[in-house]
Amino acid sequence: MKQFIYKSALFLLPFVVLSEITRIGYSTEEGNISRTSYLTKDTPYWKQFIRNTPVYYDKISELDTTKTMQYSVLTIGDSFSNESANSNYVNYLAESDSVSVLNFGELSNMFSDLSGFINGDVFDKVSVDYVIIESAELWCTSRTQTIDKNRSIQLKDIVHPNEKEIITIQPPQFINKSKVLYPFYLLIRPIAEGRSLSGCTQFTLTAPLFSGKRASDLWVYFTTSMYPNTKETVETFNEELNVLSALLTKKGIKLIVLPAANKYSVYYEYIQSKEKYIKPQFFELLKPLDKSYIYIDSHEILAKAAAQGVKDLYFADDSHWSPIGAKLIAEELARRMSCASN
Repeated sequence: MKQFIYKSALFLLPFVVLSEITRIGYSTEEGNISRTSYLTKDTPYWKQFIRNTPVYYDKISELDTTKTMQYSVLTIGDSFSNESANSNYVNYLAESDSVSVLNFGELSNMFSDLSGFINGDVFDKVSVDYVIIESAELWCTSRTQTIDKNRSIQLKDIVHPNEKEIITIQPPQFINKSKVLYPFYLLIRPIAEGRSLSGCTQFTLTAPLFSGKRASDLWVYFTTSMYPNTKETVETFNEELNVLSALLTKKGIKLIVLPAANKYSVYYEYIQSKEKYIKPQFFELLKPLDKSYIYIDSHEILAKAAAQGVKDLYFADDSHWSPIGAKLIAEELARRMSCASN
């Protein structure tokens, strides 16, 4: 019996050690890069971004169709528009007493969604002055190449005010991959700079542009080398947005296009030995093209702030804008809308 207990303890010891290392150093409650790349947790860093303000915008899925449905803006986008509900650019924009915002979370392809809204009855039943369409830079060109122009979306099909979200909580598992991968990545990370680990890549910056433990580290979820842009693909992107803008203009609605600059793009100039890595081109190629829509150059806004030494425009261990970056984007949106209205 003693021998059985001894052998069992010997068998379990590595799992217990790995589990304890992971418990102390790793958290699934922090950024998407932190979770995916098994980074050491930095809880104090995240606490500084906690906002207790309410969510000021309405969700289209929760509309009360018995009341007047009139808004200044409809926002359609991906995770940059929908994560961190009270501290994303949508909520900062909605904080203004003069701007009412209705948000539509991503279902598939936001450009197809907008096309479906135009073809369907959404804009017949919901009055808006502007549509802000946001897409992460990495997927802008691929998404506009797959727009379903025959799609038609009816308001009744996307409004579900009484539908409750069902959240299933999985019980914790004693043996899971994080128990093994976190200690393993802890060992190999010092020699992994510039190489992908679980789809995440780390670069060293020439300046401390973040706070917390990773002040001079740039962690990105993807790099533009995975989604290279060409003159032709960016021109197609612009042409498709001009078409959508023209269709909205017929309905008396102005289109605002917000490509969400990739973290890698904004901080590329600060990467040590950056010449070894591909230079992002999307915003450079898009800038000179003729546009019939209102264009928000998020890269220019954030790069200018970084050049002025503003830290944490993005979360250090997440791919999204922090409240600092989101607020800058919202301020530019409000300014451009004000100019367009005068």
